[in-house]
Amino acid sequence: MVRLRRDVRLAVFPEEVLNDVVRPILDAAEGLAIGGDGLHLGDAVIAKARLVQGRHLVAGARYRVEVPEVDGGVVEIVVESWDRARRIRLNGTFEMDGHAATAALHADLTGRRIRAVRLTGEYRATKGRLRFLRRGSWEADARFGDWTDAPTVSLRVLHRFGVAGARVEGKAERRGHWKARTVVDARGRGVLRPFAALGLLIARRKLRDGFAEGVDGFAARWNEVVPRLDERDLRAPLAASHTVTVRAVEREWIDGFVAGLRAAVEGFEFKRGRLVHDGAPTDDVRLVEGKHLARGARYRLSAAHRDQVEATVAAWDTDRVRVEFRTDDGARAGSFESRGASVRVEYVSRGPDGWEALGDVTGEIDADVHGWTSGTPVTRRLAHVFGTEVLSLTCAPAENGWAVTFTETHAPLEWLRPLYSVAIALAPTEEAFRELVAIAAGRWDRAVGEAVDPAGAAAELLDAVLTRGLLENFRLLGIPREHHQEMPLGGMDP
Repeated sequence: MVRLRRDVRLAVFPEEVLNDVVRPILDAAEGLAIGGDGLHLGDAVIAKARLVQGRHLVAGARYRVEVPEVDGGVVEIVVESWDRARRIRLNGTFEMDGHAATAALHADLTGRRIRAVRLTGEYRATKGRLRFLRRGSWEADARFGDWTDAPTVSLRVLHRFGVAGARVEGKAERRGHWKARTVVDARGRGVLRPFAALGLLIARRKLRDGFAEGVDGFAARWNEVVPRLDERDLRAPLAASHTVTVRAVEREWIDGFVAGLRAAVEGFEFKRGRLVHDGAPTDDVRLVEGKHLARGARYRLSAAHRDQVEATVAAWDTDRVRVEFRTDDGARAGSFESRGASVRVEYVSRGPDGWEALGDVTGEIDADVHGWTSGTPVTRRLAHVFGTEVLSLTCAPAENGWAVTFTETHAPLEWLRPLYSVAIALAPTEEAFRELVAIAAGRWDRAVGEAVDPAGAAAELLDAVLTRGLLENFRLLGIPREHHQEMPLGGMDP
C-alpha cells in the first residue's frame, strides 16, 4: 500500500461563483424542448434523444438516447427527483455491444444553492474472455456545507485487483484562505496484492515527488486565479493573444509563390485519368470526368486521405479560381476560392446520422496573401452547436521580420459561458496557447528558411497537399501527432 499526503493553502473559492456556474446549466436543462418525438433544437429535431415516459424533469421521467457510435449503444436516464430548492436525483444506464455501466447523481441544495454532490457508478463487460475481471466501481463526493470551511472532495475506485482513493479536506485557516490536505492511497487486492505492494514500494519516491509537484502546481495556479474570479465577467467571450516575430519574405517572393502554385497545377499531366507523379501514373489523384481544369472537371483524391475526396472545378480563370470538394459520404464538404490576392475557404462537417443538428461544424478561412506586410492576413471562424471560435492573425513590420499577433476568441452559448470561463481560468490554457503559437512560428521560419525558390516551394507544397494529405492536416495552431496524416477533410480531429 502507498499513501501520499500534501498540505497546501488555497484561496477561498467564492460561493457565488459556484452558483453562477451551476445555475445557468440547470436553467438550460429545464428549458430543453424534449418530448416523445425527440429533442427540438430550433427547427431541427433529434429523434435519437427523446422522452419516453412522464413529463420533462418530473419524478419518474425517463429518457432514451441512442449513442452516435459505430457500435451503437443506448443510454437511459431516469429522474428520481428534481427540486432545485432541495435535491436532484438522477439514475442512468448505458449499454452497448459487450459493455454495460450504471451511474447515479445525487445533489443536495438549500435555497437553490448547491451543498453536496455525490456520483456513483459501476462498469462491467458483458462479452469476451475474462469478462469477470473487466469490471469496477467508483464513487465521488463533494461536500460544500455552508462554506465556512473548505469543501471536502473524495474519489474512490474499486477493482477486483486494486483499490485507489483520493481525498481533499481542510478548514478555514485565516480570512480568505483554506488549509487543504490532499491524501492519495492505493493498494492491490487478491492475488496481485503482494506484486502491487512491491511495485508501489519501488516507485514510492518517484510517486511522492510527482504527487508533490502536481499538488503544488495546482495550488499555485488556484491561488493566482481564484482571488480574481469575483472581478471576472463570466459571461464575456474569452480571448487569448500572443505576439511572435517571424522571418519576413518580400512581396515579390509571395507573388512568385502564388504564381508558382497556379503554374504547377496547370502543368499537371494525366495518363489514362491518373496523375503522373515522379514519372509514373499514381492513383493518389485521378481525373474522373472532363478535361483538366475545365469547368466541371472532377477529381478523386484517395491514397493520402482517410475518406476519399472528390474535387470539382467550378471556375479556373485568370482572375478567379474556385474548387469545391466533398467526401463520398457527404459528411464533409467545402470550397476553395481565390480572387487576386484574396483566398477564402469554406467547409462544413456533418454530425453522425440522426445527430446532425447537434454535431454540425461550419468553418471559413479568409486570407490575404498581401496582408503579411501590414494588416490581417488570416482569419478563421468556426461555428458549432456550443458556440463560435475565431482565430485571427494580424501583422506589422518588426526590426527582424514581421510581428504576428495570434488572437483566439471563444464565445460559448450563454448557459455554458460561466463554466467555460472558470475551467479555462483554472487550466493553464494561456501557456498552452503561447506554446502552440511558438510552434507555428517555428514551422514558418523553417519553411521560409528552406524555401529559396518560390516556384519550387509552391510545387513542394502542392505535392504535400495531394499525395501526403497536408490539406487535411492544415492547422495554424496544433502540435503534430502521428495520426495527423489521416485526419478527415477540414482538419477536424475527432
